[in-house]
Amino acid sequence: MEITKARQIIEEMKENYDELSREFSNTRTHLWAEFSELAEYVKNGDKVLDLGCGNGRLYELFKDRPVEYIGVDNSPRLIELAKKNQLPSKFQAPHFLVADAVELPFKNQEFDVIFSIAVLHHIPSVELRQRFLNNCYQALKPGGRLILTVWNFWQPRLLFKYRLWPMVFGRHHHELDPGDVLIPWKMHVPRSETLALHEKYLPPIFKTINRYYHAFRRQELIELISVSGFTVEKNYYVRRGQETNWLNGYNLVIIAQKRD
Repeated sequence: MEITKARQIIEEMKENYDELSREFSNTRTHLWAEFSELAEYVKNGDKVLDLGCGNGRLYELFKDRPVEYIGVDNSPRLIELAKKNQLPSKFQAPHFLVADAVELPFKNQEFDVIFSIAVLHHIPSVELRQRFLNNCYQALKPGGRLILTVWNFWQPRLLFKYRLWPMVFGRHHHELDPGDVLIPWKMHVPRSETLALHEKYLPPIFKTINRYYHAFRRQELIELISVSGFTVEKNYYVRRGQETNWLNGYNLVIIAQKRD
């Protein structure tokens, strides 16, 4: 994919998530079951980066622990929601900021653990995905860990739901790369204040927003992470907190460590 096209997609994704931020956040109010297990990789006193934090729900894992948490997202409106959503902590308060994952504003070797939950599959082109992972590597301390998840688009459930079968046979949109897909989000459009009084008598209005995803194959993702210098310690498919196979797994989880 041309780098200019990739950057255009990133900008469009930023605008899309700003537009649907509140509706998206309402679907992400609770932690997924598998997150609790991932929190075991964080020790008290660690500095944690939540890269692509959305509404900041991951902080729930650390609010009662002496952990320095920083959440980053390129959507200003999601960051606003993240700041509003957090309850007071008896330890250090979370810090949220707007930043681009492929241009991280942090020092080298600053973090003990980086979480990237359902983010990398939104980054177009091999070049920018590699830059994302290189940035993670540089931002981690020696021995630090990257905990990364992506959607498993190869499960039959999603292949049927989003009609992605052509992808299985290598077909793709002419402006995109093999494995790239556009997934629609049907967003409710609020009416004007005047019409809102009578909205219950009117049919709802919806707007479809297409979101870019790259459907990773397991070995493809492992190789990409390894090229950045990481050692992949563990990789598995998970469904509602239980490890499973690629046919049933909702997400693919990677635990990788920065080599000393």
